[in-house]
Amino acid sequence: MSDTEVAIVTGGSSGIGRALAQGLAARGAMVMVVARSADALADTVTELPGEGHSLFACDLGETGAGGRIVETCIERYGRLDTLIYSAGIATAQGLNTLLPQVKDLPLDDWIAVLNVNLHGLFECCKAAAAAMSDEGGRILVMGSSLTPAGMAGQPLAAAYSATKFAQSAFVAQFADEVAEDGITARIIYPGAVATRLTSGTALAPTGLMSVASFAESALAWLEMQESMGVSDVYLLPVPQKPMPR
Repeated sequence: MSDTEVAIVTGGSSGIGRALAQGLAARGAMVMVVARSADALADTVTELPGEGHSLFACDLGETGAGGRIVETCIERYGRLDTLIYSAGIATAQGLNTLLPQVKDLPLDDWIAVLNVNLHGLFECCKAAAAAMSDEGGRILVMGSSLTPAGMAGQPLAAAYSATKFAQSAFVAQFADEVAEDGITARIIYPGAVATRLTSGTALAPTGLMSVASFAESALAWLEMQESMGVSDVYLLPVPQKPMPR
């Protein structure tokens, strides 16, 4: 078994997840990127520096996906050192769909968001904790990317808001459980990052962080956790003044 760090990055086909995978690979890790699209994941893998990277295409909203992801990683690499859960959806219909009010929100749409944002996270963390229990490891979860003022409910985003509040509570208690096994579990709040989720929204004119700058800062903070604890980290963009006309 190699001593090289092995990392899983969910949501690794684009945006924050892809940038985090690139940052880990640049630090010498072998990265297994996970998302639904095998073609998009293949593009990510070809862009990663170094060797030994791989992809695993699956839907994190499906029951059992988290266990299969970690099991595949152990089969391929013999170990797991870092899990980054960057997968997440705001709506079951896609990024450009107007979200309905709660009174009009179909139960199936509510459940679809919970399945990816919460149940998938639970399954991945459960499987990763078991895999890391002997040697320790690091788990990092991407919290809400639409809360520049902190955790707050978002109008027309009932399921997304509910899952992001739940993620925060889950990670807090999970971190206490796994600490005795040498595992650190943390959640970070990205603020407004330039991704497909924020493109063309009201957040864009106020200033967006690039995915590369966010990923570099997040990974530096993650490494810091090995020697000290810093909780409730919000990485926010510097507000931009409107361009004069």
